[in-house]
Amino acid sequence: MSITNPEAPKATTEDQDQAVQQAIESAERKAAAHDRDGAIAELERALALKPDSPFLLKTLGGILLEAGSHWEAQQRYRQLLRIQPENAETHVLSAVASLRMGRLDEFSTGIGRALDLDPTNIPALQWRGRVAFDNQNHAEAGRDYARLVDLGQTDVDTLTTLGVCLARGGQWEIAGETFAQAVVLHGMAEVARENLEVARAKLGRPAFPTSAGALLEEGMQDYERGNSALACWAWTEFLKLQPRNLEVRKNLASLLVNRKWMAPALPHLEELVRGNPWDPALGTWLALVHFETGHRAKAMEALQTVFGVDPRYLEARRLEIDLVLREGRHEEAWWLVQRFCRDHPEDLVGRISRGVCAFHCQRWAEAVADLEWVLERQPDNILVKQNLEAARDRLREGEALREEARLRASLDEAGHLQSIGDLRGAIALLEPVTERRADWAEAWDALGSLRYMSGDVEGARRDLLKANRLAPGLPDLQVRLAMASNACGRSAESVALLDQVTEEQPLHAPAHRLRGDMLLESEPNEAQRSYAACLRATPSVCEDLIRLGAALLQSGRASEARPLFETVLAIQPDHPVAIKARARIESSTHA
Repeated sequence: MSITNPEAPKATTEDQDQAVQQAIESAERKAAAHDRDGAIAELERALALKPDSPFLLKTLGGILLEAGSHWEAQQRYRQLLRIQPENAETHVLSAVASLRMGRLDEFSTGIGRALDLDPTNIPALQWRGRVAFDNQNHAEAGRDYARLVDLGQTDVDTLTTLGVCLARGGQWEIAGETFAQAVVLHGMAEVARENLEVARAKLGRPAFPTSAGALLEEGMQDYERGNSALACWAWTEFLKLQPRNLEVRKNLASLLVNRKWMAPALPHLEELVRGNPWDPALGTWLALVHFETGHRAKAMEALQTVFGVDPRYLEARRLEIDLVLREGRHEEAWWLVQRFCRDHPEDLVGRISRGVCAFHCQRWAEAVADLEWVLERQPDNILVKQNLEAARDRLREGEALREEARLRASLDEAGHLQSIGDLRGAIALLEPVTERRADWAEAWDALGSLRYMSGDVEGARRDLLKANRLAPGLPDLQVRLAMASNACGRSAESVALLDQVTEEQPLHAPAHRLRGDMLLESEPNEAQRSYAACLRATPSVCEDLIRLGAALLQSGRASEARPLFETVLAIQPDHPVAIKARARIESSTHA
């Protein structure tokens, strides 16, 4: 299908953008009305106007794929790959199109490239795992599904499929643990529940349903072996038979919270707190689970209930700080953690929290102090080491900024002292600045200028030379250095500096003026040229002389006007008005 029309007239970019937007909106309306062919036609029209649009290529490819036009979709994805060759998502889309066409080698290559670019790409792992599973390659599929679970994909389908892969490989205990996790996390996961019974049978467990005593013993054995999900499943089934057994419910809730399986832990904790509202540990767990399941108000309410029972309960106060920190309310957390560390000065968790809070509040010195204190007691704590290094970096940066601010304040104060005639005081302020920041050209320049004004011409030249080395090519600085050098009897050096300035900055009047002053006695003609150049750099001088000369001519005072025009021509020999005026004066004189 053609996507360009070489005979179409070229539109402006604005017109093209408007036409593309209209086509996209039309495609959206047609897609919403289930007119897939119409939507495709509109997107093709937009693509003809904007053939390199990643959005259009991706959108059109997706609709073509849904429509069963796999080859056409693949062409769009390949265009997109030429534009975005390092985009993992595009490689996945192209691989899926290849799969739909039955090209397994192309699919494998595309998915492999996507995972090379992004080893954590969820869709790539899902597609590769699914294809491997469908082709009975359970070991390969199991590796991808295990990786997905590690990346947090614990939906029932992923867990169940992983369990099947493990079972097909004869790893019945791990398979049972995986099926049990699916059941614990997702409740009515019937396929996972059925597979769990198969795994239990393979492990020699009694058929379900079984007695409460057997379930309790099975759960304890799995807990001791580290099979958390199997233990949770057994204790959950036990509680269906003996719901008033608070000890088992508490063990179950503790294990669920420890594994961060918060949603299934919530009803058990609510039941426990209803039965024992004075237990601060249970209330703290309930607050955490409420927060993790998105119920912030309930979490804070649960914490306040705990504080009503025991205002100093350590774990609840720790959690309060942690929750406020996780919400980014660092100033509020700062006061909470200050109070906590005052009450519990040796608590490692509290000191870590205060160090982290101080970091976010830009209290770098306090962050460093707390994190160093923790690291002395936990020298192998990698996270604390990383946070401490970051805090030290910020502290150094902050100290550098404060030092710079202090030094710049000294520069400003020195300028004030100079303005009131206290040169000695200004010099005394600037000398420490140049010691602290020997790389500051402006400080050396200011110090050299002050020394020159105070009569220390050798010191002035020394400091101005340093400034010029640090910031070469600054014309005003070079003029000041030339003045100091000349005062030290280094006239050749001074003239060379001024020659450099006037060559690079032909309109720099102070350089021309100083050069004229220096050459006036020894080379008056050269001095005259410098003064003329100085005046040329101030155009208003010649223009004012011209105006005054013209006024004198109008008044019939040609003899007075003549020297003004001569002066202009001495400054600017080719000035057209001065040339004409002089000619007029001469002709009138001869007449």
